Amino acid sequence: MILLYTFKTISAALDAEQAFKNAPFSCKVIPMPRALGVSCNYAITVESDTVADEAAGVEYEKVFRCTGEAYEEIID
Repeated sequence: MILLYTFKTISAALDAEQAFKNAPFSCKVIPMPRALGVSCNYAITVESDTVADEAAGVEYEKVFRCTGEAYEEIID
């Protein structure tokens, strides 16, 4: 499953990328999908079945489950 983390600032997205670097999954910084229209212009996608424990210290805004072109909010 692919999860998409959104952030309030670009620096928060970059901090999250650093926090996820040693995680047992891949992550990637991407441009924010227009369909979501949230604060920051960047998001991070993570290939994981659950919201990462590594996200505990990360200041993310929301988490979405990505299914094709649709996004389901799972954490607000």
